[in-house]
Amino acid sequence: MPFHIVVGLDGSALAESVLPYVLTLARPLKARVTLLHAVQDPGTPAEMERHPELAEEAAKVRSRAQAYLTHLQSRL
Repeated sequence: MPFHIVVGLDGSALAESVLPYVLTLARPLKARVTLLHAVQDPGTPAEMERHPELAEEAAKVRSRAQAYLTHLQSRL
């Protein structure tokens, strides 16, 4: 049976401190690990369509979240 561990992260050191334990658990189980960092868009899709600056901000927020997760992944 394949295992999948999802780790919710908020950018804090406390949240990240769980990662060594997740890896300790995941390795013997051969579990897939997914790092999750939820972000909030600065507006609804309709608002972002009407206000391009909101869409630009949303792209920046998503890019920072992706960079954060990529950095953590490189440490694992």
